[in-house]
Amino acid sequence: MSTPKELVAIFFDGTGSSYDRVVNCTTFGRDKFWKRQIVSKISGGMILDLACGTGILSRMIAKIPNSEVVGVDVTQNYLDVAKKKSGFDNISYVLEDAEKLDLDKKFDFIVSSYIPKYCDAKLLIAKCVTHLNPGGQIILHDFVYP
Repeated sequence: MSTPKELVAIFFDGTGSSYDRVVNCTTFGRDKFWKRQIVSKISGGMILDLACGTGILSRMIAKIPNSEVVGVDVTQNYLDVAKKKSGFDNISYVLEDAEKLDLDKKFDFIVSSYIPKYCDAKLLIAKCVTHLNPGGQIILHDFVYP
């Protein structure tokens, strides 16, 4: 039996070009609403978008004045799509596993949509805390872990 993390490669490898359409349909359009809720809690600064996928949330955050966004994902195909769609100078993308995160930066906000079900929550939060500025916030969203 595969672990949730092992399912990432099975579910997502090679599906980057259709992901935005699929997530919109499977959430009955609620995905953008949920992401807007996350964005409404961000005031700018350094923002880390974990499991950024095709960059939907990263692009929304990049519109916030004085923001710098780092999108991290474990799937190269999704990062390729995110980079192609970006159009923003204040977004960079990194291929890395969120549970092994080792960036030489601290962030004011760490956000993610849908990552909790694929990761060990304690390990994920520990990695987030080590990358968080004092007073920073972690905002995670998922169907089963709002």
